[in-house]
Amino acid sequence: MHVKLLTQYDEVASLADTWNELAGDVPFRRWEWLGPWWRHFGHGRRLFVPVVRDEADVIVGLAPWYQETHPALGRVVRFLGSGEVCSDYLSLLTAPGKEEAVADALARWLHDQSARGLWELLELDGALNDDPAVWRLIQRLAAQGETLHRRDGLNSWRIELPETWEEHLARHAKTHRKQVRRALERIEEKRIAVHVPACSAEFEQAWGILVDLHQRRRAGLGQPGCFASQRFHDFLREAGELFLANGNLRLYWMEMEGRPIAVEFVLRGGRVDYAYQAGIEPGRLDEEPGRMMAAAMIRRAIAEGQRGFDFLRGDEPYKRQWRAEPRRLAQWRVVPQRALPQLRHSVWLAGGAMKSWLRQMREPVGPS
Repeated sequence: MHVKLLTQYDEVASLADTWNELAGDVPFRRWEWLGPWWRHFGHGRRLFVPVVRDEADVIVGLAPWYQETHPALGRVVRFLGSGEVCSDYLSLLTAPGKEEAVADALARWLHDQSARGLWELLELDGALNDDPAVWRLIQRLAAQGETLHRRDGLNSWRIELPETWEEHLARHAKTHRKQVRRALERIEEKRIAVHVPACSAEFEQAWGILVDLHQRRRAGLGQPGCFASQRFHDFLREAGELFLANGNLRLYWMEMEGRPIAVEFVLRGGRVDYAYQAGIEPGRLDEEPGRMMAAAMIRRAIAEGQRGFDFLRGDEPYKRQWRAEPRRLAQWRVVPQRALPQLRHSVWLAGGAMKSWLRQMREPVGPS
């Protein structure tokens, strides 16, 4: 196998179809997600996409990365989609059965390029702890003598869905089962409508509801809200339009008495739905719009033959109530065996130890 590094947008964008074939069903790996991310978050950064071809010159894998020069860290390579967007389930993109071969080829290539100073830190966030391709890459880099540092990330949370709603409901604790049934009864009693946009005009309406409800709810909690960032707003809108066009956006919104009370931005990937962003009407919290929306979405996913509903990262208690199971994400740092990157890594570790010590010093000691 041989590896070629692509750094120009036009070169990478020309591979969009191949990219999606390698990405499979996970929406956060697909070009519809990562292409808009680069267009809105790529300023001041450089694409860094090594493409792996086999002996027949067929593309069998690639690493969806970018590079950024940091004054304290040097040349840092990260996943596209990292940072404030919080993309989950990122990985190397490989043809089926080629995970080990692609990871091995990339590890050898990275080792060779580290000697040239092409990269000084590989920082991978958002991958599952046991992701086969990433884990193989990490193993091979370690075997080549690179320095590794692993940190637990947040959990993502997924419900494995049965064939019927009643089967799913039977898994819940008795108290929560009653709450869910009451939420669905409330939808019927108050004639609450649940909408899903099917065209651009309906998307415009749903998008406005998402931004409004999310921002007002966050403001009520004393937080800026993610749409306070213009580039996040523009990125997610563009990605949403692309997923709408290919039939994999479910931008649910719920109306009571003609007014929106809840909204959820959901991406469909194969037989799994991924709930990415939400908003609720602050003045209707007593109606439990969040619970009603979750019940409606999950019931609809089961009816449409989906076999998973993913709440993504974050350890909020409600996810466990819905019988979701945690899936550990990990953060990896890989440092080449060169003097300057190793020195920077030592300083980074010392800074982390100091922060931990200061946190411990601020914690109360003894009985409260």
